[in-house]
Amino acid sequence: MRRSRYPSARDALRWLTAFAFTVVGAVALIGNRIQAAGNDAVFTQSLVNRAARLGGTYYDNGITPKGPLEDVAHDIALRVGGYDGHFYVISIMVAISAVLLGLAAARTAQTTGGNRYVALAVGATVFVHFTFSNAAYAGLLYSRNILVTLLAVAWLLAIGDRGWMSSGRVQLTTAIVTGALLGLAVQTILPSIIDATAIGLAASFMIAKRVEDRARRRTLRRATAASAVVAFASAPAWYAVRGSFGPFWASWWTYASYQYRGIGLSFGQELSRGGNDFSGYYRHRPLLALAIGAFVVLTVSRWSRHDRTTRIVHASLLGWFAGGWFQLVSGERYSPHYFSVIAAPSAMIAAALAGHASAAIANRRWLGRTTAAWPVLAVVLSFALSSGTESRLVAASSALSGFTSVHRAVQLARADQPGPNQSVQAVLDLVSRDRDPLLAYSDDQYLYPSYRRIPATRFQQRYFLIGSIYLGQTGPQYVLHDTWKWFDEDLRHANPVAFLKTVRIDSKPFAKYVASHFERVFDGNAGTVELRDDVAESVLRGATTSAWTPPSPPAAGSGWTIDRSSATYTRGSIPMRGDTLPLTTHACERISGELNGGADRPPSVAFHVLDPIGSRPEREVAFDGSYAIVEDSFGAPLDAIPTTPGATVPIPPVGPVSFSLVVGRRAAALVVGNRIISAVDIGEHVEVTLEPQRSGTAVTNLRVGRAPIGSGC
Repeated sequence: MRRSRYPSARDALRWLTAFAFTVVGAVALIGNRIQAAGNDAVFTQSLVNRAARLGGTYYDNGITPKGPLEDVAHDIALRVGGYDGHFYVISIMVAISAVLLGLAAARTAQTTGGNRYVALAVGATVFVHFTFSNAAYAGLLYSRNILVTLLAVAWLLAIGDRGWMSSGRVQLTTAIVTGALLGLAVQTILPSIIDATAIGLAASFMIAKRVEDRARRRTLRRATAASAVVAFASAPAWYAVRGSFGPFWASWWTYASYQYRGIGLSFGQELSRGGNDFSGYYRHRPLLALAIGAFVVLTVSRWSRHDRTTRIVHASLLGWFAGGWFQLVSGERYSPHYFSVIAAPSAMIAAALAGHASAAIANRRWLGRTTAAWPVLAVVLSFALSSGTESRLVAASSALSGFTSVHRAVQLARADQPGPNQSVQAVLDLVSRDRDPLLAYSDDQYLYPSYRRIPATRFQQRYFLIGSIYLGQTGPQYVLHDTWKWFDEDLRHANPVAFLKTVRIDSKPFAKYVASHFERVFDGNAGTVELRDDVAESVLRGATTSAWTPPSPPAAGSGWTIDRSSATYTRGSIPMRGDTLPLTTHACERISGELNGGADRPPSVAFHVLDPIGSRPEREVAFDGSYAIVEDSFGAPLDAIPTTPGATVPIPPVGPVSFSLVVGRRAAALVVGNRIISAVDIGEHVEVTLEPQRSGTAVTNLRVGRAPIGSGC
């Protein structure tokens, strides 16, 4: 019998399913890069960046009341993806986490009677939910996302037969890995002990039907329990051996206890709030409430009819689910992304129901013919019926399609910085490099990566220094005992050149340190920059001991006349706009002089900072004595800084204005009146020219000196 040249409907469905899975998976790998850079993730990114730059353990570089696994994940991302590719690697990890959750759900469906198509459909739905849904925990790799991934893999091992029914070595390995995963989960979030216990008991009870020898069963159970204890104790033991137990314990235990006590609720109030949040959560999710209720009814009503494996699965899933709510209630916080701890067991419960339902209708012939379509149908319905999921897929697809390289993505991100932030960036770049320590006093965790810097101390956010507990109380009783000792040690080690002030300083020890070590140099619209005293002296008042010589003579027809170290402009045949005087054609130079508008008028000039080879867009700094206005290459204003800080209406000066043009390796700044009034980033090549805005303009007494400390010169 000749075989048809055309694929059957079942084959076509398989190809369509493979195509849909491939597209969704590929988009998830890179497309979640923006979503993955959430608050907690950026906090941890700065922590591991600090550890990589300055050395020391994770807990020497940040206060984090969780186990080190989240830090390990970001450390891997830094090592694999580099500083700029960090969150692309995290996005890939998010996809891997969702795959593991999907596999656990698929195995759960098969355990309760579902066939492979049902399992594939369930797994695909769970994958889509944890990568693209509008749930606050989707697309993230926070500590609780890592926690549920560990529990899901342990669950996958617990209910799977292969590892437990293989050779003795494989059995023992399975037991050890299962226990280690549960121990690491509890180490990550201490209240997850109930979730871990429920899954551990499932593995223990299931050994009875898998291993006939009683002594062997006892060995495997002991191995599971022992590996869980060892894994749990690995972090405190490691930091004790490293000699960093104090900082570890202060974060993992002491600060965690502060977070619990800092809410200020009694036990009764805690339970009352938990009950209100429980009812409110399911009131807004009636289908989920119906599924949980149906699972409970099915468990109780058919308990005697279920086989041993099914009873263990049902009881353990309910224990896991209860453990998730215990985490939320005992933590007394209900941030949206925390609900991943109940989303995972809820997904497994839904998978178990799907397995039961498919087993109940398995003999329906007309349904059997459609099973091959269920996986691709599950993917389509996951996007069509889940609010916000389709738009997240579109956004992730756009991110993937627009991705060419990490370097290009960084260039676009820097170009998209608001003008005032670009000015702050340029001031920092003038005296420091990417990933150098920056002292800040802020609760904005995005501040450090936005300026490509690392925290100067382990207290990267203000609330650690004033004892402010997240969603709780504030007081000195919540400031860690060794805070100011560590603060001083960190600053002596990091020796930051810059302090960025964005909010009022309400900590006396912090304010005292800044006042005694830093000088204010730039009052920007996005923050005030203060530089370490020696660096500020170098930037604001650096010596210029050599006479200036023009890098090239004025063009024919130019209105500029050069007399030794001075130049005067009188309108020539070249239009004023474009009749520029070259000041310097290279980096690493300081030029000081006086600007005069003529006839006792304030100066009115424009400094053009450009890259001769065109790798950086031109910037123009227009200066009229009262303001310095930065404009892009199209003449659009980016930032405006008054010459007199804090003045509502700056008064133009009368007579000459002393200035310094400071050109480093990475940025250039204009200094007037003992302040930086404008700064722009520069490329590898730089040329600075001066353009007059009126006839009679003069620039006199030009002198040249060295670039400031930290300029890269």
